[in-house]
Amino acid sequence: GKEKAVPDAIRFLKGLALQLSRLTDMPLAVPEKVQIAKYAPGTGYRHHQDNSLLAFRKESDSAEYTRTTNDRCFTAILYTNTAWSPEDGGALRFYGSRKPKASHLELKAGDVQDVAPIGGRLIIFDSFYWHEVMPPTSRDRYAMTLWINRVPKWLSLDLLA
Repeated sequence: GKEKAVPDAIRFLKGLALQLSRLTDMPLAVPEKVQIAKYAPGTGYRHHQDNSLLAFRKESDSAEYTRTTNDRCFTAILYTNTAWSPEDGGALRFYGSRKPKASHLELKAGDVQDVAPIGGRLIIFDSFYWHEVMPPTSRDRYAMTLWINRVPKWLSLDLLA
């Protein structure tokens, strides 16, 4: 039944980390929680990256270093919208860029691809890619999002087993 669908979907999303870890030969893990988002008609989520690089300098030397803003490596989104049509809007818009601090004008000038939030559709993408949730036009839009994280090198891979 429907009451079992959400826990099953969460287990499915969490199982992706192990599969991606095997495919990419990178140690990956998932957080305890999954985000469930609802966008009402006319609302969206502005262009952003789920992870990005930050440049900084250490006081001890003048060299420039980079670090990431978090441990997110992949973003997995599972849509739960029934009978979605193109007229409903709400696409996930991808911009063909991983560049830190890109302006919206720069992003719009590059490659743009829209993915409709069709129920049952799973999207997995590099968390460094710029993307945006376009507003749905006439009905609520639902998505379950799980961020798959890099495991710090000092942690044992046994945690993924």
